Amino acid sequence: MFLQLDSDRYPLRCYGDIAYRVAGSIARHTVNIVQSVQLLFNVGIIIIQNGQGLSQISNGSVCFIVLCFVWAIAGAVLGQIRTLRRLGWLAHAAIWLNVLILIITTAVVFHSDPNYDAALANNDAPKGLKVTTAGPPEGVGFEGQVVGLMQAVYSYGGVSEYSFSFFGNSLFGRNYGNE
Repeated sequence: MFLQLDSDRYPLRCYGDIAYRVAGSIARHTVNIVQSVQLLFNVGIIIIQNGQGLSQISNGSVCFIVLCFVWAIAGAVLGQIRTLRRLGWLAHAAIWLNVLILIITTAVVFHSDPNYDAALANNDAPKGLKVTTAGPPEGVGFEGQVVGLMQAVYSYGGVSEYSFSFFGNSLFGRNYGNE
């Protein structure tokens, strides 16, 4: 990933640094602007999704825009935390909670039959053998394909947005960001 452009003296910290080393400062600024727009869209999607979830929980009794605004303010307040050093235990707890949920979900799926009634009610999927296809399944129209595509783009965008930081931290450890 680092294309042998990384060094101890001049570490790569973002995709803009790779563009700078390969194509110059205009490429660096272009990549940084495009990545900023991508991050803005990711944050917008997260705010809208969480606002929609809150709206569904409240059964529409609170204005959707107000709920989105609540999430935006909550994110801005939590984003003001300057150091997470004292909250390291929370990160470890989140990881172990995810592992626990993975184990519980696997055990429940292994010991339980599928909920055919819910599948029939939500997706018109009858009880029986399920066929796996390489393309879109039969009966899935353009809207379903666009939803699947957007999910793939959103997932890849999140991964590409933050993976560079994780790789940089794993390379330089405690010295990363401390000049």
